[in-house]
Amino acid sequence: MSIVYSGWMRHVLPSIPGRFARLGEQVWGIEREGRSDLEVGAEAIERTTDYWRELGIDLSLRAAGVEQHYLDMVPERVLRYGPVGSVRPLTADSIADILTSVK
Repeated sequence: MSIVYSGWMRHVLPSIPGRFARLGEQVWGIEREGRSDLEVGAEAIERTTDYWRELGIDLSLRAAGVEQHYLDMVPERVLRYGPVGSVRPLTADSIADILTSVK
């Protein structure tokens, strides 16, 4: 989950910033201090990712030992039966970005 979710959260943040702002407030105790949902949501995503990193959880397929030629096949296979993504539709490029955005 951490491998896909980290990149996905960043991808959909502009579409649902309020949800991530609530995550930040309710889970991480982030204070709004006059900041926008987008700003608080971005901090919540960073804190979540940092937490997983502290636990030693892999945050990318490459870190989990998946070779590049397998990564190149993923977008095509995900989309082979049609579009995916209810919050924000995913394209082959966005899927590739999601899978490689966290180092």
